[in-house]
Amino acid sequence: YDKNFVSSYNQFINSFSLKVNSRFSDILVKPEEPIYGQKFNISSLLSTEFGDEFADENVSLQYFYDDLWENFSTQITNNNGTTNFEIDTLILPSEDEYIFRLVWQGDQYTLANSQNVTISMYRAANNISLHLISNVDQMFKNAESTIQITLNNIGDSKLNVLIPNISIQISPSLEYSIVQIDYITLADFKPGDTTKILIRINIPDIDLMSISVSIGAKNEITLEEVTFQASKMFDIYASPLDELFINFFTAIMISIFIVVWAAMYIYVRKTIKKIETPFEEPIKARPRKGKYVSVSDLPQEVPEEKVEETPAKKPKKISKKKSKQSKVEEKDKQATDLDSLLEEKGLKD
Repeated sequence: YDKNFVSSYNQFINSFSLKVNSRFSDILVKPEEPIYGQKFNISSLLSTEFGDEFADENVSLQYFYDDLWENFSTQITNNNGTTNFEIDTLILPSEDEYIFRLVWQGDQYTLANSQNVTISMYRAANNISLHLISNVDQMFKNAESTIQITLNNIGDSKLNVLIPNISIQISPSLEYSIVQIDYITLADFKPGDTTKILIRINIPDIDLMSISVSIGAKNEITLEEVTFQASKMFDIYASPLDELFINFFTAIMISIFIVVWAAMYIYVRKTIKKIETPFEEPIKARPRKGKYVSVSDLPQEVPEEKVEETPAKKPKKISKKKSKQSKVEEKDKQATDLDSLLEEKGLKD
C-alpha cells in the first residue's frame, strides 16, 4: 500500500485508476556559488517516478521571503522534460541565502510535486586602499611639491572609479593640479590592480598642511556605489638657505637690541645720577688787586746804550731801613699782579 497512489472507483463500469508520482531530478545551480549582483541558473528535469519525462508542462519557480512563497517565473518543459531558469539577483531582496521551490501542478494521471532548492549567495567585497606620500622626504616652504595618491583594489570585485567623484581637499586652502592619472585603469579597476594619481602643489609660507582624498566607485555588476577616504598631515620646513638667513638676521637683531638696551641703561643711570647730585653755586672770584695789564700791552724793553763811566759824585748813602722797605713793596706788587693774572686765566686753585 502506498498512500501516494490515489484510486478511483466507478460504480457504473466497475473500474478504478491509480495516479503516478512525479519528481524533479538533475537539479543544477550554475555557478555553484552565485555572486550577489550577478545572474545564475537553476535547471531541472521533470519526470515520473519511472523516468518518463514530461514535455510541454508548466513548471513554476518560487522563492521564500517574509514567510511567504513568491512567484518568480514560469517555464514550459522542453521535449526532454527540462527547464532552465535564469535568476537576476538584483531584482531579489538583499539576502545572504535564498530558498527556491520548483512546482508542478500535476495532471489527471500524475500527482503534483515540488522541490526546494537552498542557495547561498556570495557577496563580493568592494574595497580600495588609499595611500598618500610626498615625492621628497621633506617639503619646503615657498616651493613646489608633488603628492602621490596610490590606489589598490584589495577587494574581489571589479569597480569603476568615477572621475567626477574624486575629491581632493587641502588645508589651508591651496590650489593643486593633477599631473598624472590613468583613466583606463580606473574605469575597469579589477581586483589586485594598482594605479597612481599625482598632484602638484605650490606650498606657501606655512608650517603644516593637511590633504584629504575621497574617491567614489561603482560596482557595475551589483550597481553598488561605495566611497573610500584617506587623509594625511605633512610638516613644512624652511629651506636651508632661508633658515640660515633667518638665524643670522635673528642674531643681528638680538645683538642690536642688547646694544640699544645697554646704551639706554647707561644713559638712564647717568641721568639719574645727575638728577640726584645737589646744585652748587659757583664760587665767586675774589676781586683783583691792582690793575691787570696784558703781556702784549707791556712796553718792549729798550736796550740800554753803554755810556762811558764818568766820575761822579758818590751817591749819598740811603739808609738800610728805607732800601729794605722799598724792596718789600716791589715784591708785594709783583706777587699781586701774578695772582690776579692766574685768577683771571682760571689757573689758580
